[in-house]
Amino acid sequence: MALRNGAGQIRQTVKTVKGNYKFVDPGVGPWYVALGVGRKQAAQPHGYGPIGPNTAANFRLKGVPASFTFVDDPGTFILLTPTSYSGPRPPKQMTGPSAQPMHTGTAGLNGKIEIPVIAGQPYYRTCWKYCPKDQTYYRLPGDDSSISLNGGSGVAAQANILLQYPACGSIDCR
Repeated sequence: MALRNGAGQIRQTVKTVKGNYKFVDPGVGPWYVALGVGRKQAAQPHGYGPIGPNTAANFRLKGVPASFTFVDDPGTFILLTPTSYSGPRPPKQMTGPSAQPMHTGTAGLNGKIEIPVIAGQPYYRTCWKYCPKDQTYYRLPGDDSSISLNGGSGVAAQANILLQYPACGSIDCR
């Protein structure tokens, strides 16, 4: 949260604690309050002011992120969707009104990948692992389902859920 004077200059900033904030001894106003938002976030309203002491300024914030961090074999491709995905291959990027949000990533050389997602939604994980022996990617799970993450519940805002190795499961690739 930012407290600004009448010229728009920031005079104090504070972080919220569970949505509550307080500016300590701001002095003589007039004062304006604005919510500092991320690139993919939106505040309603954008700001309040001028305000006086003990004035409530409540905001709604949309687009607060969360993330999943996976640890698996380098090169593992991970797909996160709000519903179970049944295709044998990763889907092509869809656009338009029927497109469902998809979040993807590929594990790097250290085997880690962090995938940012939209908070408040459930997610399902589908993976494809590379087998150098036959130079093929294998879908995990092998059937036409996906694994529910976070027990099927919506992911909390600002949560980072870690799935340890092997986050996608194992294949016999000897």
